[in-house]
Formats: sequence, structure tokens, C-alpha cells
Amino acid sequence: MGDCTGMIDDPTGKNVTRNPLSREDILANTQTYQDQILKILNPEKPQVEQ
Repeated sequence: MGDCTGMIDDPTGKNVTRNPLSREDILANTQTYQDQILKILNPEKPQVEQ
């Protein structure tokens, strides 16, 4: 899970660019992704780094 494009804004060819996210918003989003993936993976095995 990366945070660079969220912080610098990436329009991905759309007509309207999305607003850049703060570091706090990105960390909160990352936590939701982690919570979802750990429903499938054994939380003792993967290594999560921030």
C-alpha cells in the first residue's frame, strides 16, 4: 500500500483531479485496508510496515 499518489494527487486521466490527502487521511485509509486483508491472511504471518 503506497501513499505517494494520495499525497501528490493523481488524476489518472480523469477530467477532474482528486484532492490530495493528508498524511493522517492516508494512514486512516491504510488501516482500513489492513483490517480487510487480515480477515483473509493470518495476522501473525504478514509483516506490515509504515
